Amino acid sequence: MPFNGKSGKFNAAIRTVEIGTGDKAVKLGGECVSPLYSFDAPIENAPKVGVLITDYGFENESEGIKAYYEGCANWGEIAQKAAAMEGADFLALSLEGGDPNGADKSIEELIAIVKEVADAVDCPLVVEGCKNVEKDALLEIYAKLKYHHKTNKTMAQAKLVNGVVLKWQGNHYTNANLTDEVAEAYLKMHPEARKKFERVPQEHKSKAVEALIQDAEAETAATAGVRTTKKEKAPKNDVSAEE
Repeated sequence: MPFNGKSGKFNAAIRTVEIGTGDKAVKLGGECVSPLYSFDAPIENAPKVGVLITDYGFENESEGIKAYYEGCANWGEIAQKAAAMEGADFLALSLEGGDPNGADKSIEELIAIVKEVADAVDCPLVVEGCKNVEKDALLEIYAKLKYHHKTNKTMAQAKLVNGVVLKWQGNHYTNANLTDEVAEAYLKMHPEARKKFERVPQEHKSKAVEALIQDAEAETAATAGVRTTKKEKAPKNDVSAEE
């Protein structure tokens, strides 16, 4: 009785994810078969090797790991040593120390570690959060604001309640990038939101505040406008049979 092998190929595929940019970018995923089952279907992207380091350092690591990183004095040197490991395709940095139930490191401290690591290596870098939803969200927002140079360290008065993220006009504001002008304009439009602020700015008239209010009112008016589009029904084709 002949043997008829059945293919293990799936109709769907794992989504492809690209990490990094340029010549050193790596792609993960894309398979539609079980791992190593290349006889069922071609495997689009070969497995990649990542080296993991954490913001805890090597307190809980084995003696072998500690010996490998011996002599590293800062995060940049640790990252370079990890990236130089034979066979490494990318670097993964875990910020588990940010967990409020653990070391509860500040956002600023975690971002400083990420920046030092990123500046030290040219390989793809994966940054893992602390698995606390609120802390990871704040970390991601703060990192994006820092990357786009939108933070403002000259804030005079306005301050949000700790943990509050203000979403307005398509932007996200925390105490890292909130300005007095934005806070004043927002409160004039939404006075009921005063409870979101620990400290509000002194009211003053400025062109910046007026411009923000005008933009917000224009967007609100555009959103509130309901446009109705009458769809014409296509005439049904009469089907007649000729005798």
